[in-house]
Formats: sequence, C-alpha cells, structure tokens
Amino acid sequence: MSDLSEIKTGDYVALYNNRGDCIKKVQVERVTNAQIVINGEKYSKEDGHKIEGSKDRWFGSPWIRPLSKEVEDQIEALQLKEKRSCLINKIRNYNMKDVSLETLEKIIELLDYNQNKKQ
Repeated sequence: MSDLSEIKTGDYVALYNNRGDCIKKVQVERVTNAQIVINGEKYSKEDGHKIEGSKDRWFGSPWIRPLSKEVEDQIEALQLKEKRSCLINKIRNYNMKDVSLETLEKIIELLDYNQNKKQ
C-alpha cells in the first residue's frame, strides 16, 4: 500500500507523533472520502495529518502513514525495547532483602546461564 487513498476500514496504519517518531500500529475504524478515523481521532486522507485537536506550535500534529513491513518491524523492535526497559526497572526497584535465599540462587543461576549463553 503506497498511499492513504488505498486505506480501508480494518487496515492497520503507522501512527507518528508530532516529532516524527513512529509510535505504534493502529487499526482504522472508519474511512470517508476525506478522512480516516482511528480511535475517534480524524486524520486527513490527503496528507495523513490529524484534523482536530491540539497542535504543537513547533512540530505540528500527529499523522498516519500506510504500514510497511519495515515500519512494522521498527514498531515491534521499539515495543520489545520498552518492555525490556520496564522489566529492568522493575527488577532494579525490587526490594531484594525480602527475597528468599533459594530464590536469589535461582535468579543468579538464570543470569549466569544467560551470560554464558552469550559468550
């Protein structure tokens, strides 16, 4: 799919924030002659920019583009990176003093296994 004129209800598109970062894959709810509706938000079928709502005075408004395999892969990689970061933060903030010795030994065993696997 090369442009927004080919988008149909139920298709997925890439949603970009107002800084140009592709942030997620979203499903099209409805399509009219001039608009594409996603999660109740209206986007121009001509250029993909959000029609209503707040616009950043420096960067403009969010926009959509047809979803390519390359962009879909980038979104998936970003989601995995964010998930990994959340898990690391959760572990970092965990009170390890409350964890049993047996559980700590299992954690070290898993971490050692993964470290050795990478080498």
